[in-house]
Amino acid sequence: MAVEPTYARRELGAALKRLRERAKLTQVRVADTCKWSQAKVVRMEAGNVALTPHDLDLLAEQYGASAEERKQLVLMMDRTEEGQWWQPFNVTTSMDEFLSHESRAIRIRTSNFGCWPGLLQSHAYAQAIFAGSPHVPDPDEAEAVIDLRMRRARILESGVELQAVVSEALLVSPIGGTDVHRRQLSHVLELTERPSITVQAVPLSNETVVTVGGLIIFEFGAQTTSVAYGEHAVGLSSYQDRLTVRRYSREFEHLKAHAWSHEETRAQLKTRISNL
Repeated sequence: MAVEPTYARRELGAALKRLRERAKLTQVRVADTCKWSQAKVVRMEAGNVALTPHDLDLLAEQYGASAEERKQLVLMMDRTEEGQWWQPFNVTTSMDEFLSHESRAIRIRTSNFGCWPGLLQSHAYAQAIFAGSPHVPDPDEAEAVIDLRMRRARILESGVELQAVVSEALLVSPIGGTDVHRRQLSHVLELTERPSITVQAVPLSNETVVTVGGLIIFEFGAQTTSVAYGEHAVGLSSYQDRLTVRRYSREFEHLKAHAWSHEETRAQLKTRISNL
């Protein structure tokens, strides 16, 4: 099975493709000049092959890259070789790709009606989720997954923009018991004090059909295509084609349109906490 490229490698490939197109060169012309196969150029621009410093120099020269552009290309290549903080967790290839997207996103939009999105979960809530999950049968494995989830949440400290839409049911469902429920709501309320984090809940009285399952959209800026994920019972499915990403974006905005505002949701959180 082919290994999906890391985000950093795709970012480098996309930058090289933009430079090639600016120079009005075809992939065939580049391959001939560098004495490569055309397949290598195709795979390189897709992020499916590693480059050497010599390769990068050849391409930068051929594309007429400026000194500043060469510097940025070198920085991108360095990132493709960096160890990631999650390596000690021995994650799967698909999770490695997901974490790479999450760590580099400048905005994350997420929705889940079954449980609080991972980045908003307290440690106790995550433990309660996995304690009742049939997909993590080994207690040691469950604890590692929880530790990974808590480490992921540190990206919120960097100021990345997070928009979350959930169901009102999560404000009343006592997953893990009353104490865990109270702590989870307090955790979310505290996080929503940050200007970079907004949470909106869709009231149970809503009469419009809403998403079953979850969705996540990672956005990286104007130069890189966003990536969407669909969450389901046995894992995640990723989508990078623009049509599907736009469909997920429309779905997210549909959910927001039927949710309480951020301020109303915070007021609901305070009320539920005081009543527990």
